[in-house]
Amino acid sequence: MNKSIAGNKNIRTYKMRIKDKKFKSKVIDYIYKYRHFENMYIILLNQDYKQNIGDFRLLTNYEIMRALFRGTTPKKLKEKLTYIRNKYENHQIMNDLINLSKELKIHNIVEIIKRVKSQYKGFFSKIKKGDYKAKPPKPKKLSKLTNYTIPLDSYKGFSLKRKNQIGINLNNKMIRTYINHKELEKVVGNLSKIKAVHLNFSN
Repeated sequence: MNKSIAGNKNIRTYKMRIKDKKFKSKVIDYIYKYRHFENMYIILLNQDYKQNIGDFRLLTNYEIMRALFRGTTPKKLKEKLTYIRNKYENHQIMNDLINLSKELKIHNIVEIIKRVKSQYKGFFSKIKKGDYKAKPPKPKKLSKLTNYTIPLDSYKGFSLKRKNQIGINLNNKMIRTYINHKELEKVVGNLSKIKAVHLNFSN
């Protein structure tokens, strides 16, 4: 399992392997939950695409989906949220997504929504260019999961505030493990320059 830490423009990625068994045991369950969430989300979007339902833009709007999962109704999104809630009230996959989202950090879910949307944009771009062999994103079997990355929200998903520790927030509580801040600073210059942390599972 690796933590991938992106620094400034001159340093794209810094990777380090996690050896902390206690840390691994705590995060592994979340790895599968996030992958399961992403699988269901992809299935939902594939249904919309293949059946020409027409809700793709709403379903890939992270503000709408965040409000849906959190059970809030921002004034500017009220009409769209009412539409989605009414239409998908008895939709099994949507209800499963809403239920599972309660076990995960909403800020990280937003990052996954953005990633999946980007993958679909790439797919649509290929189709537009005449590549009709291109295929949309597809879910991955959890039983065969060998590699998966959780993109952590830059403000709420991780913390380096405690000396020689990194905290990973996969739900609503930081899971911490040792990291040598001095060694890390040799790479990034200053911890404040770290813009993103990705938690990668590789088996």
